[in-house]
Amino acid sequence: MKAKAMAPGLCPRAEELVRLTRAAELGTARVPRRELELAFLAQAEEFISLQKGYGFAYISDGQLKWKDPFRPLLLSMRNVAPGPLTRWLETNTFFRAPLVSSLPKPKPGILPRYTHSRLVQERYVLEVPGPFTFAACSIREGAVDAGGLMLAYCSALSSLLSSPSLRGLELVCLNEPYMALASPSERQLEVWRDALKRLEGFRLLVGFDMVDASQLLPSLARIMPEEWLFKVDLTRTPLEALSMLRSRRYMGLGVADVDTSLLEDGAQLARFLGPRIRELGAEELYVMPSADLRFVPYELAKEKLKVLRATADELLRLS
Repeated sequence: MKAKAMAPGLCPRAEELVRLTRAAELGTARVPRRELELAFLAQAEEFISLQKGYGFAYISDGQLKWKDPFRPLLLSMRNVAPGPLTRWLETNTFFRAPLVSSLPKPKPGILPRYTHSRLVQERYVLEVPGPFTFAACSIREGAVDAGGLMLAYCSALSSLLSSPSLRGLELVCLNEPYMALASPSERQLEVWRDALKRLEGFRLLVGFDMVDASQLLPSLARIMPEEWLFKVDLTRTPLEALSMLRSRRYMGLGVADVDTSLLEDGAQLARFLGPRIRELGAEELYVMPSADLRFVPYELAKEKLKVLRATADELLRLS
C-alpha cells in the first residue's frame, strides 16, 4: 500500500494578510493593490513550498483569494450570481448562496485570477463544491431543476478548469457534505454520477467533509468508477464504515482534525489506522485534513501539514 498526503481546499490567511485585506475592504487604510498582491503571493509561495518539501502527492495553492467555496465560481459563470449570506453546515463560517436564474454557462478568464496555479505548475489540486452540494445550496428561479443544474454546473466547471492558465491541474476535489445529509434517491445518484463524468480529463476525488457519510457509502461504492477517489472524514464517520469500501483501489482519509487546536501524533495515528486500512486492500491511501484548513489559524494549519506528513511516512513504513 502506498501512503501519501495532501491538503486540498481553502487555507486560512495569515494575520498580516488578514490585516491588509480587511483594511483594503473596509477602507480604514490605504493599501496599494501591489502590496496586497505581494502579500497573497508570499503566503501562497510559503504554503506551496511546505507541501513540496513534505513530499505531498498533490499541491494546493491554498485558494487564498476565495472568500468562500462558491464565490469565484459564481463570478465565473453566467446565469449565476452571489446571493444571501448562508451558514456553512454547523460552522461559524458563511458563504454567498448561488442565485441561479438559468442553467450556468462558463465565463472564461475570471477563475485563474483567484488562483496561484502558476506557482505549482504540476500536480496542482483544486477543491470546489460538488454538483449535489452546489444544487442543494442554490436558490433556483423559474424552471431550473436540481438534476439539470448538476449537469450544467459540471459542464461549465469542466470548461473553466480546462483553461490554459490552470494547465498543471491534475486533481479536482468535489466536496459533497450536503449529499451525505440528504439521503439521495437512486435516480439522483445516477444524475450526479453522469454530471461528474463531464469532468473528463481530470482525476476526481469526492469528499464528505464534516459529515457522517456511512449511510451513503454503500450506494456510492456501487456506482462510482474505480478510478475515482473517496475522501471520508474520520472525525465524523465511524472507522468501521470503511469496510463498505473494501477493495477500492484508492482512498482518502480525513485524519487531521480541523475542529481542534490539538496536534495529533502522526506516528501514533498511523499505528492505529494501519492494521485496519490494510484489511481494505487499497493500493493508494491519501491522508488529509478532516476538512479545509481554513477552520484553524494559519500557524496551526502549518503544524497540521506536519501531522499529515508524519502519518503518511509511518503508514508507508508499516506497509
